[in-house]
Amino acid sequence: MARETSSQRCTEWAASSLPTPETREARLFQNLGFEALTGTSLGFACWSARAGSVIPARYTMGRMATVAVNEFVFKQPVRVGDLLSFFSSVEKVGRTSITIKVEVYAERIRAQRKYVKVTEASLTYVAIDDQGQPRELPNPGG
Repeated sequence: MARETSSQRCTEWAASSLPTPETREARLFQNLGFEALTGTSLGFACWSARAGSVIPARYTMGRMATVAVNEFVFKQPVRVGDLLSFFSSVEKVGRTSITIKVEVYAERIRAQRKYVKVTEASLTYVAIDDQGQPRELPNPGG
């Protein structure tokens, strides 16, 4: 049986919560990570992990896995209609791993151009080989 990735789990979770006509709006926002509507933060964590994986993908130049969610802080609620922006930056580069900081800002739809930091997270990714074992990060200079 093939190994399940976090991306597959996020997709399966979203598919398992397909909306009925009565819950369409709430479920749509839940799938996008709006935990304020449903009391769950799973969708938000999936989106943050995806946003955080862009930078390490450039460093690993191959397969990688999320090995730790070091910190996940909800600072403000996300409201229906908010436009979310995810920003990632490198915190630390190790021999086989890279730690990324993800900051999420919401533009309040009713007060356009008002941006509020709603979440910040620190995630660690590790480069892996075809057998799922850690491998050294490639040297980008050669």
